Amino acid sequence: MTSADVGSPLINTFISVDFNANGLSKQVNAVQKKFVKEPADNLIVKKKVPDAQVEAKQKGTKDFEALMRKKASGIGNSWAYIMPHHEVLLGLDAMDLNRVAKVAGHRGYYLTNEGIELNQALILYASILQKKDQFDKELYKVIADKDKKYLIATSEQHILAFHTDEWIEKSQLPFEKVEQFIVDDLEKSWEVLSKPWVEISSSEYCSAMRYDLEAWFPFQKGYKELGLCSNFMDYHAHWLEVRCSLKTKDQASKLYYHMLNGMLVATERALCCLVENYQTPEIHSFIYSPWVKELPKGLQKKTA
Repeated sequence: MTSADVGSPLINTFISVDFNANGLSKQVNAVQKKFVKEPADNLIVKKKVPDAQVEAKQKGTKDFEALMRKKASGIGNSWAYIMPHHEVLLGLDAMDLNRVAKVAGHRGYYLTNEGIELNQALILYASILQKKDQFDKELYKVIADKDKKYLIATSEQHILAFHTDEWIEKSQLPFEKVEQFIVDDLEKSWEVLSKPWVEISSSEYCSAMRYDLEAWFPFQKGYKELGLCSNFMDYHAHWLEVRCSLKTKDQASKLYYHMLNGMLVATERALCCLVENYQTPEIHSFIYSPWVKELPKGLQKKTA
């Protein structure tokens, strides 16, 4: 199916029905304006007919729109030839493979020009997203008392052990990092995973449940993993003795917090997915995706 197959009969019908509905709505508005000048009883009778017609037309418009969207959802953003992401990046001069071949082996790459900008935009997007959800403003710095601690890039193991042998108040939860390693209340540990992600495996090693987030790569004609989120429940908390604080006499037994680990964004994977899905036939002209735009003119002169 092509866009022409959908566009010719269906979209034209939708435009016609929508136009007719808007025309009837204008007639109803014209009648309502006469209420001030003429007796309302006669006008109310006249208004009932177009009111019913408008309602029927609007329902028809919604039905056609739903059908059009259903048909259009089966059409990919594609044309005669879909290029893999590395060809798109090379065409945009956003990646260098010749120089990296001198220092790295297979699958090595250097991002250049717009490739660097898009990767930085994805990193900034992750930071903004975490600020929006009230995550910690600092990505890799952990402050405890007067000491400053800095975490390496893969930090879930270290921040997990950071609370060994501690009893933590519920009011202090959740606390998280860019890796999104979360220590949370028992009842809420599953809520974090309630996202529209593709479930690949229901469990893995010590995790009670794992969700993989996948995205469509048109050249490969398949979904590829972008990230994952796992719920370990109280497995790690038992080993590390990270317990809930006891407040009442009826809580004599140990209660352990649940721990979750989720990747927020793997920037290079996301970059490959974006350039493959938003490529255009004019490969050498770079077009930003809808989420990556140039600064407004009023902000371009400002410096950090």
